[in-house]
Amino acid sequence: MPSLNIFSSFPKKEDPKVDAQREEDAAAARAKVLRDLEIENGRLRLKNASLHSELMEVYQETYHTARRVDTTRALFNSTLGRLMVIDQQVEAAFDIKETRHAVEKNADVKPVDKAIAVEWLKPTQVERTVIRANLKQCINALEKHLQKTT
Repeated sequence: MPSLNIFSSFPKKEDPKVDAQREEDAAAARAKVLRDLEIENGRLRLKNASLHSELMEVYQETYHTARRVDTTRALFNSTLGRLMVIDQQVEAAFDIKETRHAVEKNADVKPVDKAIAVEWLKPTQVERTVIRANLKQCINALEKHLQKTT
């Protein structure tokens, strides 16, 4: 029966030169991995800085756009107010009934002149209607735009 040596199953101690070479190879592999990680870290830092810069540009554009929208909204509100005042002024300035009534009641005006004045007022009435219709369109368009932006 062969003799069993219980110590024979353990690996033999290798040559110290081989052990030193393995340690050098492992150290070189760790150094390479570390260099690769440092390079990747640098690349990611550059990308992060670039993305941060882009984010700041977008933030600034958004801020300026919001300011322009606010300014535009204020201008629209101001314009809307002015158009409403102009609409009231046009209505008052071209109040045909009142003018016709004044012409017809004026005893100093000859009947022929009264008829001419009344005929002259008819196109003025049409003009007033067109002006007011245009004003109303502008007012409605501005109101719709303001509703969309709020």
